[in-house]
Amino acid sequence: MKYSVRTKILFWLVITIVVMGAFASYFTYTILTQTLLSLKKESIVVENNNKVKEFEITLDNIALFAKMLGTRTRVVEYLQSPISTRKKELEGIFDVYQKENSHYLSIYLMDKTGLTHISTDRSFVGVNYGFRPYFKNAMKGVPTFDIALGKTTKKLGYYFSHPVEDANGEVLGVLAVKYEPSALFAEIV
Repeated sequence: MKYSVRTKILFWLVITIVVMGAFASYFTYTILTQTLLSLKKESIVVENNNKVKEFEITLDNIALFAKMLGTRTRVVEYLQSPISTRKKELEGIFDVYQKENSHYLSIYLMDKTGLTHISTDRSFVGVNYGFRPYFKNAMKGVPTFDIALGKTTKKLGYYFSHPVEDANGEVLGVLAVKYEPSALFAEIV
């Protein structure tokens, strides 16, 4: 069977249009897929960066809390003269803060040797944490963040320490805050 030239041209024109349409569809699909993947990656990066910033802000806030407590006049006075009335007052203050934020596993005060005098976790009192890096650094005047397994509780904690200094800048002891690690992740997830 013979087809006319016009029919053959029309046939090849239709085939060409179909093939070109298929190529165009394929390339459009490929470009859209790559663009969407790129946008998704960007979105994930932005979201992760935001979570990192939130995490850093939370860590900074806890460190600031430790500093705020470590620089309180009552804390300095207690380490200069550890009398029972001051101890009871500080126990009450520390307990209030821990009740306001249950993620503070413990708030405690140590003297120059690392011996704990006051703590919201009473099992810490009388225990020496002088071997801990967060204590040693704070005794050098450097506020410190550390992650460690608790000597007393055997639970992982984020430790924030701050030196307690007198008016002359002499370090009298260390104020430490032990924070619940899972709470940080729950806040940013």
